[in-house]
Amino acid sequence: MDHLESWWGRHHRAGGTVWSVDYPVEKYKTDWLALQDQASTLDPQEWRAFSTASITNNKMPNRELLEDTSKIHWLRKEFETNGITHPVQLMYEPWRNKWRVHPGSGRCIAAASLDWPTIPAVYINFRWSTEPPWHCKKIDTVQEFVTITNSKEFDIYPVTADVAVERDAEWDRIGLDLYTNTNDAWQMCRWSEGHQFMSYKKAWREFGSAKYT
Repeated sequence: MDHLESWWGRHHRAGGTVWSVDYPVEKYKTDWLALQDQASTLDPQEWRAFSTASITNNKMPNRELLEDTSKIHWLRKEFETNGITHPVQLMYEPWRNKWRVHPGSGRCIAAASLDWPTIPAVYINFRWSTEPPWHCKKIDTVQEFVTITNSKEFDIYPVTADVAVERDAEWDRIGLDLYTNTNDAWQMCRWSEGHQFMSYKKAWREFGSAKYT
């Protein structure tokens, strides 16, 4: 975990903070309804092909719709049975005064569909904003951060790196040049399921598509 401790120290020396947030999900209910409507229009044959395809096969027609719908059905079951495993991640774009969730929008939709008022989130503040406008608590230590994210897998890379453009497309970086005097100090930190991801993907494809086959 040396790389994580190094990131934590650098982030805070540059003036950054990290927060645990109760993020409201009411607005995601319409996304769930729209997703179900779209999924119900697909041919059952597409669903059968999707459910039996290799989990590394992402080239089938309507893959994004198939994947998202299946994943959220599976997440709903997991949330009801085991609760949420990992908090979602919040990002803030001061140049648009806009908050985004990435990764974790699917978890927000699943939570909203179950009538959860909020979902656990973590916000990494790059000194570009004050504390989040929702109920929140500052995370004071890297050990607390690891406990809250419930992960042993962390990817860390500069916000200006090429990989950030690919992996963080949801984050509109058009205004990042406003912070060029400081952005060399800022790094993304992502937590994940690690090696368990592929088994989770297999599970949600099988479970989620069963409703439509």
